Amino acid sequence: MIAPIEVAPASSPGQIKVTRVTQMARKQLVFRLTDGAGQSQNLKEEVQNVPAEVADWFPQQQAVGSLVKIRLRNAPPAGSGLYGPFTLDVEGEILDQSTNRGFVSFQLNADDLRQVGIFECYIERYLPNGAQPGVLDDGWRIDTWPLLLAIEPTAMGLLNGGGAKGPLLIPEVRLAMLDVSDQNDGAPFSNLLDDTEFTDLDIVFAQQRVVQLWNETPPPITFYTTQNFPYRYNWLECTVGHLLLASAQRYRKNRLAYQAGGIAIDDQSKAEEYQTIGQEKIDRFREWMRNEKYRINMNSCWATGL
Repeated sequence: MIAPIEVAPASSPGQIKVTRVTQMARKQLVFRLTDGAGQSQNLKEEVQNVPAEVADWFPQQQAVGSLVKIRLRNAPPAGSGLYGPFTLDVEGEILDQSTNRGFVSFQLNADDLRQVGIFECYIERYLPNGAQPGVLDDGWRIDTWPLLLAIEPTAMGLLNGGGAKGPLLIPEVRLAMLDVSDQNDGAPFSNLLDDTEFTDLDIVFAQQRVVQLWNETPPPITFYTTQNFPYRYNWLECTVGHLLLASAQRYRKNRLAYQAGGIAIDDQSKAEEYQTIGQEKIDRFREWMRNEKYRINMNSCWATGL
């Protein structure tokens, strides 16, 4: 039984989901697509544009029944932004609407998952425009559901150095922070947390910010993406720093000291410790980054004969 991944539409302020798959694997992904209210979307009926009773966008057809198609694509244009070059366009299947409204399925193969990385993608509901066989049919987009697709090497690849290219792996970051529910022998890492502290999206966003920090700090020597940032130790340390700062903000927002039965409880008073350690890690990254950019700049000067 494949557990469906619930995805909110692009117009919804809900959290973007991170979908993790293994590199070079055959994988079936099942999603439940929802509307802005969190209800399962009826994918074979187009939402009416009130007060118009019928969509009148010539020459487009009304999106009903078998005319509606679904696909999983990377966000265009391919090869731009912080995530590096990647192309994905997989046709999906709309499952039985009578019992599984809003459910779609995609079959990914080794060719689709050849490249390790974290990529901006979206599920698109569209109407084909009648392109000839063998020609990419962009059709008319009806609506989209965004997600991040994380293509990761195997666990053994991480242990033997196979994860040295591409973005930091989510398990790699969790291990650096001991952000796992238990150890291999079952002993808990935390007596206060029953689950992990950070979501996959937290981790992806934090490591993206490190690359942004490098790219936007003058001088603009080398532009990196999450596909080719080479400084993995410093990348990991600064990612942990950003996660700790985010968690410090969370503790500040949720702190509520109270007393119950004569016992004082203040289990959310961790913001200061998280803030201090997180800022120290980011400051060390900034200092290292200045030195590294200075080194690269000087090497470039000697290389040009100045």
